[in-house]
Amino acid sequence: MSVVPDPEEIGEDTDEMCPQCPILEPGGGSEESESESEEEELWRCPACCKDFKSEGQMANHEKSRKHKEQWKKYEKRQAQIRKELQS
Repeated sequence: MSVVPDPEEIGEDTDEMCPQCPILEPGGGSEESESESEEEELWRCPACCKDFKSEGQMANHEKSRKHKEQWKKYEKRQAQIRKELQS
């Protein structure tokens, strides 16, 4: 039989989870760190449905043969959607 430790025995500076349940032990760090709370900036290619972490990666992607082929298909689909919406 496992016993949940007494919170006074653990101390105030622990960030451990209770082994029996998803409750943060006393002194738990429920605050998010700055790096976790900041959202990463992403660049998205709508034609290829890909995300990139930097503008440079996106620029390189846009030069690729696969992207150019997908972009043509994407433009055709968008034109067809616009045409259907207008009618």
